[in-house]
Amino acid sequence: MVGNMSNAECSNKFECGACYRLVCHTMTQKAACLERLATQPGTAIVAQNGGLLNHLSVRENLLLPIAYQEPVVGQLKLELERDMTELLGACLDLPSFTARQSWLDRSPSALSMLEKRLAGFIRALLFRPEILVFDHVFEGLGRIEINHVLSWRQFFHCCFPFRTLIFVDLDSNALPELTECSTIAP
Repeated sequence: MVGNMSNAECSNKFECGACYRLVCHTMTQKAACLERLATQPGTAIVAQNGGLLNHLSVRENLLLPIAYQEPVVGQLKLELERDMTELLGACLDLPSFTARQSWLDRSPSALSMLEKRLAGFIRALLFRPEILVFDHVFEGLGRIEINHVLSWRQFFHCCFPFRTLIFVDLDSNALPELTECSTIAP
């Protein structure tokens, strides 16, 4: 039960490289589970809306959490910019560097729901998380978009084969079939 576990119990519960689905019964239970997961060292959460601030560009949104930890200047900024562009190219069908740069300069309000979630996913990858949590990411998406999100799972495990992935949702019917994914109780 993730919502009631101590930090030590929670971090010991997950296997390296595993995928889990966590279906909560209420919003309160989901919030408690996400709060507990967020306290785990190395955890990144991809929010349903991507967790983006509309008054900043996508690029600024992606760099902001890192800037809280250390100044994003010089070589670090160049490396992060390169990583963002490469991740975007791998996850979104934008053929040119210029198109990817243009996408990063857009306002989050101009993005589709899938693109907002993609931006949240890229931001999470920049942190190289030990545990990646997808919070309610399938809601409102069509089959093609859901398949796109599911491809991110493969991408994550290709980049970080021994890291944990958790899909959190309120309704098991809202979750698509997640093969090789264990269900855990909230």
